[in-house]
Amino acid sequence: MNIRELVINNANAKYPNNDYVSGRVEKELHYFEKNKWFKDIEII
Repeated sequence: MNIRELVINNANAKYPNNDYVSGRVEKELHYFEKNKWFKDIEII
């Protein structure tokens, strides 16, 4: 499982059926992908 899936699963577990949180998580994940920070995190 990659970091993206872990973040989405944890957000859904803590805040089920919350459209605001889901949207915000997607925006933040997109920001990390755009700046290629996931690769840096996975290396650590």
